[in-house]
Amino acid sequence: MFGNLDCAGPVRQGMREWPRVRRWMETSGLRESLYYSWLIAGVPLLAAVMLPLMAPASTIQAIAPRCLWKTQFGRECPACGLTTAFLHIGRGEWRAASGSNVAAIPLYAAFVINSLLWLRSVAKSTRFRLTRFTHVHR
Repeated sequence: MFGNLDCAGPVRQGMREWPRVRRWMETSGLRESLYYSWLIAGVPLLAAVMLPLMAPASTIQAIAPRCLWKTQFGRECPACGLTTAFLHIGRGEWRAASGSNVAAIPLYAAFVINSLLWLRSVAKSTRFRLTRFTHVHR
């Protein structure tokens, strides 16, 4: 069942599988669909990064939804306090942000990194499309 049980056997077999997976991803359209899904998901993440820096707190608090978990069960969910924490981060109040939700600062950092990569990807693909159509062949 397991074939060769030496230490390097399963590792080598697993490493041989990666080209197949890569080939499957490239031919199945999965890679392209994941890329477009990331582009769609990047818009709200970019908004979550930019809104605390640009919009007043009262506006954000007014449009932020109430926690369904808290209204249904009377207990806070793991995401409770993230809106308040992001507003504190936007004002540079790091201790208050950590007090609102412990996961806020690492999550905000992940959102910033994702947004920067997303903007780079959009700019790169837009630049490629523009240069592809504006170049005149003689």
